[in-house]
Amino acid sequence: MAKVKIAGIQLKAEISDNSEGLESWPEPESRDAESVYAEEKHMPGYNGISRLWIDKKVANPFVPLFSGLNCEAFFDGSGFSLEPRWVNGDRKAAPAPSKVESLSSSSARLIIEQGNQFIVRCEVVFAIEEPGSIDISIEVTPFRSDYEGGYVGVLWPNYMDRPTDQQAYVPVRDAETGQIRWKGCFEASNGGGCVYQLEDTARRFSTPQGEGAYHPAIYSVSKDGLMCPVFFGRLKGHLFAMMLDPPESVRLCFNPNGGGPGCPAWDFQTMIVEPKPRETHRFRGRMIFGPLALSRSLLEKYRAWSGRDVTATVPSVPKELTEKIRNQG
Repeated sequence: MAKVKIAGIQLKAEISDNSEGLESWPEPESRDAESVYAEEKHMPGYNGISRLWIDKKVANPFVPLFSGLNCEAFFDGSGFSLEPRWVNGDRKAAPAPSKVESLSSSSARLIIEQGNQFIVRCEVVFAIEEPGSIDISIEVTPFRSDYEGGYVGVLWPNYMDRPTDQQAYVPVRDAETGQIRWKGCFEASNGGGCVYQLEDTARRFSTPQGEGAYHPAIYSVSKDGLMCPVFFGRLKGHLFAMMLDPPESVRLCFNPNGGGPGCPAWDFQTMIVEPKPRETHRFRGRMIFGPLALSRSLLEKYRAWSGRDVTATVPSVPKELTEKIRNQG
């Protein structure tokens, strides 16, 4: 089975494995054309949430060619590979072994089998538990212990479909001013992508030096310290937000044109330090797609979901920021 539909009271989603989609890629010049992005096509190798919508009124926030919560790449201190999507990480090769299965009318499981290079297996359960949100349970199992730099990471992009405001907003301690505020993710990225790591994380992960091995949206860590793993933005007139747990094992990362011109990637990474072969590591997240006004209570929702109260140090999303985003059209 290549895709499964799940539904809640309001929210509906389509979960796809790597085999779902067209048999071949469109030519590069047409791939960037707005007409192609607007079509309801999907490319093989883009697993995860291929469609997300509220009833029939609010359209999919993700680029139709690609997906949201895409298990895209494995990486360590030597470089990265697109092995979770295509055999040997080669887009021209066959889709990487994967399968999606229905668990209930509102939940599904996606399994990405281990490849030949990083040899990591991923399993994701998607469940619509509350109106306007999808809960995500992730299991990552490495089969090696010799990853360069003593760690292995998994990149999970969300390819957003032409938001008016391409910024996602993250709660950080500004490195220049020391102020804790909600900051646009691309304010200091110089157009190359940016990674946000919890501010009290002592670990500094090694980065590759070889040509073609380094990618800023994977390795370029911001000097701003992340206060909690939550971000939000606006698409299709609605709030799109993500929250993740545990905080010390995840990083937020962003790429201004990850899905093509005008289509940023609002992503996260799961990090495993000193992995042991066949030891499974668990992470969880919640994706919210609903009214923009929910942004004002985002930290309260994070506390209720994660059990972690950060309201003593992190300010709520300012009303002025919500109004600014709403007024951008």
